[in-house]
Amino acid sequence: MFVPKDYQPSDPAWVSELIRANPLAILVTGGTGRYPMATHVPTILESHESPASPADFSILGHMNRINPHWESIQAGGPALLIFHGPHSYVSPAVYQISPAAPTWNFTSVHVKGVLSVMPGRDETLAVIKRTVLDRVAGLLPATPPGCRRLSSHGASGGLHVQAEPGTGGGRARKSHPGVRGRRTHGPGSPGQADAEGRVSAARPDATMLAREEVLLSVLRTCLENDDIGPADNFFAMGGDSLLALDVIAAVRERGLAISMRDMLTRTTITELATCAVLVSPGSAPARSAGGEFDGIDEDARGSLPADVVAAQPAGMLQAGLIYLAEMADGAKPYTDFLGARISCPLDERALRAALGLTIARHRALRSSFDLHSFAEPVQLVWASAEPPLTVEHEPDDSRARERISAWKQRILAEGITWDQPPAFRCQAVSGPRSFWLSIAVHHSIVDGWSYARLFVDLLTYYNAEVGGRQASLPGVPEHGYADFVALERAAAASADAERFWLDEAAPPPLLADRPRFLAAADPESRRFVPIGAERWGHLRQSANELRVPLKSLLFAAHGWALARWTGRADIVSGLVVNGRPEIDRADLLVGLFLNTLPIRLRVVRGTWAEMAAAALDAERRGAPYFRYPVAKIEQALGRPSFDVSFNYTHFHVIGDLDRLEDVRVDEWWSYDKATTPMLVHIAVDARESGTGLGVAFDPAFVTGDRVEEFVAFMDEAFHSIASGR
Repeated sequence: MFVPKDYQPSDPAWVSELIRANPLAILVTGGTGRYPMATHVPTILESHESPASPADFSILGHMNRINPHWESIQAGGPALLIFHGPHSYVSPAVYQISPAAPTWNFTSVHVKGVLSVMPGRDETLAVIKRTVLDRVAGLLPATPPGCRRLSSHGASGGLHVQAEPGTGGGRARKSHPGVRGRRTHGPGSPGQADAEGRVSAARPDATMLAREEVLLSVLRTCLENDDIGPADNFFAMGGDSLLALDVIAAVRERGLAISMRDMLTRTTITELATCAVLVSPGSAPARSAGGEFDGIDEDARGSLPADVVAAQPAGMLQAGLIYLAEMADGAKPYTDFLGARISCPLDERALRAALGLTIARHRALRSSFDLHSFAEPVQLVWASAEPPLTVEHEPDDSRARERISAWKQRILAEGITWDQPPAFRCQAVSGPRSFWLSIAVHHSIVDGWSYARLFVDLLTYYNAEVGGRQASLPGVPEHGYADFVALERAAAASADAERFWLDEAAPPPLLADRPRFLAAADPESRRFVPIGAERWGHLRQSANELRVPLKSLLFAAHGWALARWTGRADIVSGLVVNGRPEIDRADLLVGLFLNTLPIRLRVVRGTWAEMAAAALDAERRGAPYFRYPVAKIEQALGRPSFDVSFNYTHFHVIGDLDRLEDVRVDEWWSYDKATTPMLVHIAVDARESGTGLGVAFDPAFVTGDRVEEFVAFMDEAFHSIASGR
């Protein structure tokens, strides 16, 4: 690099300062083809604190082994590392003389040396660990442990560059003849020219940068996307509320605490870093609940059955769902089904063993409810429960489906008992080379994600039993649901939450007059419209460009379609939200952690950027109160708070089944029944249907023709968003 004499650094320490402040270098080597090869490489500077010359430098780095550059590197060969410091364009206007020409002020160091390759895995791992520690040293309370989902270290290779004489750096600028230059500032953040023509900038806050690095490391790992940068939004890059819980736990393991509200309300990772709080690495957040019988009166505990190992007040939504199911005529609502065809012969012994292990793993599966013996409804957790398995044999596949349908109809008619454990049922219909496995569960003990988790855990245990192996599943938080109930009760006592939700639900519902709500709706009619891969890709791209979560953009489309459909400008729709406690491995819990709350969409006209931002803001404003029971809102209103709801699901946990050795799932079916007159659902990569828009509705409240009109408006919205209009 040519550096004019006036811009050569007089202090060798300036070179090391710039390298340490800007450690992402460009490594250039000769390559194997016509042109040199170059790769951005994170580096660690090893040198004396005040090196006498650049030749004292020794620099470590690492590179992905699948990079073609790695194959071309020859140990002992020459290499060039380029470090860029602050730089800025300087306009002729700042010189206040004429003639003047534009210029560019910059700082840079070029390191020329001999490259050597680290010989083994341990050396490479040491470089990676040192790279992480170098970014957070002195800023976090202790060495951060690795994130649960870190990729194999074997994917990287270690590098070492020993600097040679001739390495140098400079504070330089490209000048035009006749224009006198001025020296730029030293290492720091990129700056801008001031009125004198000098470059000035504030040094970035080192603590914030360290926190940002921790967040970026965790987010890139959890989303399996190394391209995430400080200006990106977690949800816009593919995150969801379940992955957010993983992020919160992984960040805490590394010495920082953030909340779900922080993740919802902070637009970028840089903004998220500003609200991160230092904690002891790996420390657990304070539990909201107490012991195994927290909330149960001391005198009442003596009347509990001997086999009950824990008891707690039931969640308000749990009690409400049981009530609605008991009051319904005909097929029982809130009885959910999930089934799959397993492409291997049935091993009944292995399946019964797997069911037993799954029941032992999840407290919810050995729960029952007592609505009468205590001052309030209570959920009882039993020491054990008998696996509720029915096995049938049918070699003909069409007749096997008939048996499944008959089993489903029988359970819908009879319901699932909730006062004795377990509150679920299982059926296996065996054929010669495969079998159908179906589960029916009372919605009071599981939500949708929990259902998928239950199925994955069951088949993981079955796979291990069939293969004579020990299943390796991470531990489940023991008191997770008790924590949730305590959080729900605290939310229910909040006057601020009550005021907020009553304001959100103030506009009247969209579909029906009040007398028709005397009976629960029966949304048995279904409409499903697939969303093709090309359109889905455009929708995702639009969300990224608008810097909003895809869910928010689709919720905005839902609000726009409802406004066109009803002619209203102030829309209230139910929105399904996640209330899981912010604890490590919360995504492994099986239970009912969802809530559906009235969200008021006040901006349903304008650009998609405006409407998506308003939809995201509406969800953010409600985030502090997501655990407030919807039943309390409707008690205060004297009516339902909404009659149309929106849900967005992506049960990516099902993908864990693809890694099982002896079990393959080749077909799925599902069924659920609620009591909201119209439910709008965006399902992402659902195994039984793919990605698409689903609408379940009760014809007594909204006709099929009207639903077709709504679907047409949603299609128009998707087309408009995908085409960038």
